[in-house]
Amino acid sequence: MALLARGWRAGIGAAGAWARVGVVLCCGNLGCTMGQSIIVPLIALLGLLFLAAVASGLALYAAFRRSREGRWQGAVFALLADAEKCRRDERAKAADLKHAHEADSERSRDAAFDAYLRSVAVEELDAYPGIGPATVERLQAAGYTTLAILHKTPVRSITGIGPQRLATIRAAVRARLADARHAFDAGGCKQATALAQELDQLAAKYGALQSECYAKAAAADRLISELRGRAVPAAQRVTFGAWLLRTIAKRLLASRQRRTGIWVWLAQHADRPLVPPDLLSTALPDLPTYLRDAQVRKSSA
Repeated sequence: MALLARGWRAGIGAAGAWARVGVVLCCGNLGCTMGQSIIVPLIALLGLLFLAAVASGLALYAAFRRSREGRWQGAVFALLADAEKCRRDERAKAADLKHAHEADSERSRDAAFDAYLRSVAVEELDAYPGIGPATVERLQAAGYTTLAILHKTPVRSITGIGPQRLATIRAAVRARLADARHAFDAGGCKQATALAQELDQLAAKYGALQSECYAKAAAADRLISELRGRAVPAAQRVTFGAWLLRTIAKRLLASRQRRTGIWVWLAQHADRPLVPPDLLSTALPDLPTYLRDAQVRKSSA
């Protein structure tokens, strides 16, 4: 009840300060009419009463937040918010890892295919109709020595090669690239074999990271379910109004021996706990512990 007294004293102190202001306003102008002399103090008094109520309410609410039940309620909601944030973050991290895995795999495929194209010499084009040794020599002289270069830098003009032959070269390059892609996808080259091993390593790497994220998200989800079982509903029932009613009831009943009528009703509220005692006396679950347990389960699986 010392908290109630402090709240009331805070309100009275504010009211006194505004009362002094009202007196100054009332007496400062000696030439005011009688009606004005009454209205000004009345307005000041109403303002004082309002400020006193606000100050008292704020002081009482601060006392509620500092009470054992108020601290417990805040801890429950904070733990619930942390667990929900952890679950969201881990799920988002798992999604990001999935995209990163896909991007890394695509880069590895492109790099491996490019390495395979670099191993295909331009001389192999003479196997296609219209491409002879002379054409191959002109391509080599122009810097087109491998299929990779022809793939990245299409042939546009070469000294000694006319437009019709350039069209034939482009058609041969497209055909050879199609054959190369078919052979690569079928695993018919060492670059494709190396790629398969690299993709397996990437899958293992990202799979382990995603599995860790999913395990942490599942651990946070278990904690959320446990909190929503009893703790969260109990915390939602802890209100400022219920705490204030119980506090006032205890104060009023402190000096009364016989309880009848409304005093019985007050006694019921005074004796009713805001939080079940077993919940209030039991330590709340710990999110880091849940996450560590998830890691242990994942390692032992």
